[in-house]
Amino acid sequence: MILGLGTVVAVSLASLIDSLPTRDPPPQPPPVAPISTRNSFAENFPALASDVRAARFSKMIARSGEACTAVKKSFYLGSRDGLAYWNVRCEGSGDWMVQLKNDATMTRVACDSHAEVKARCWKPFS
Repeated sequence: MILGLGTVVAVSLASLIDSLPTRDPPPQPPPVAPISTRNSFAENFPALASDVRAARFSKMIARSGEACTAVKKSFYLGSRDGLAYWNVRCEGSGDWMVQLKNDATMTRVACDSHAEVKARCWKPFS
């Protein structure tokens, strides 16, 4: 059987293409975990022994620039938007509303600094 040059080239080209390694699709990176809206730092506070929790609050408030030689009382108000709220009574500076953030920092406001804050101090969130 006599084949034309075009047929030989086409068959050879098809054979060459079939012998090439196939490409697998590129590997996909693992899915990125969503950013947590939970506050794991603050979630551990209620489980702490009361004296340990008091010492931590005392240090945090003192580092923020207010006197807090001892914590006389603390009360968990609740959490909103990934932030935990506590009331803390400090010897030397009074009552505070404390906001605990997930990065282990806090913000504090004196309970008697504003009528709205004072109305919410020592009352759990509803």
